[in-house]
Amino acid sequence: MKNIFKTIIKFIITIGILISIIFGFLTLQPKKSLGTTIPVIVAFFQSSLNASISSSATSMTMVSGIDKEKNALSGYICFIIDEGTINSEFVCGNTSGALVDSMIRGIDSVNGSLEVSSLKKTHRRGASVKITNYPAIGIISSVINGTATFPNKLSYTTHPTFLSNTDIIDKKKADSLIMPSFSSIPDASTSVLGKLKTSVTPISTPIVVGDNDARIPITGEKQALAGTNGTPSSSNKYVTQNDTNLSNNMIITTNQNIDGIKTFSSIPISSAGVPTTDNQLATKGYVDSK
Repeated sequence: MKNIFKTIIKFIITIGILISIIFGFLTLQPKKSLGTTIPVIVAFFQSSLNASISSSATSMTMVSGIDKEKNALSGYICFIIDEGTINSEFVCGNTSGALVDSMIRGIDSVNGSLEVSSLKKTHRRGASVKITNYPAIGIISSVINGTATFPNKLSYTTHPTFLSNTDIIDKKKADSLIMPSFSSIPDASTSVLGKLKTSVTPISTPIVVGDNDARIPITGEKQALAGTNGTPSSSNKYVTQNDTNLSNNMIITTNQNIDGIKTFSSIPISSAGVPTTDNQLATKGYVDSK
């Protein structure tokens, strides 16, 4: 009786170990990312295997490669083999008619972008083969949710107007926000905004001065710069306030003391009346009247 009991215990332990190994093997199977190539989806296609395939096969041949519209299958397409059985398996591959090669096997049933070794099965000849949209939907879901990247460039039919800060802009909008290269900027003119150059090398950082800057001469000031007699030049200079010639010149309308000897080239004419003090000059008419 004891021997029977020991045998039963050993059997239960053995079964438990086998179950642990099997589930542990399934859990530890490596998963391979498939990338983000989005498969072609064809509606209403069903065929069967023309020959059996092993779990490691990377190609298969179907009995038929023609869809319902009488078109030969073409492109990266995903299939389900042996649907509804314990050997059901999602596969994807480059398809040309009835031939599917470069296959990705054992696609995860939750994440359509993963290949799982333990899900790769052996399939007999005649096993059902159907086009499925699952891996495509799974891959698209990963792309939209941000866990995978878009495989190709996205574009708008026409250039839209972007209003929200969260809008995804196109190249045309991006180019308008980027500072153009210096060589592509046109020269400025009275009608074109563009680049300018300084007339001389600046002492420090050059600045642009507005036409209302107080340092810029107004119209009247610029007209005055023409001078009163002759063209201003190195030989016809403006007289500054500290010039001694200016300080010793005779002022016409105010009182002024004149120093030094002044020689007149002709006799001065006076319109003044009769002198009243001893030091005032007398005209010829005043003297003649005496």
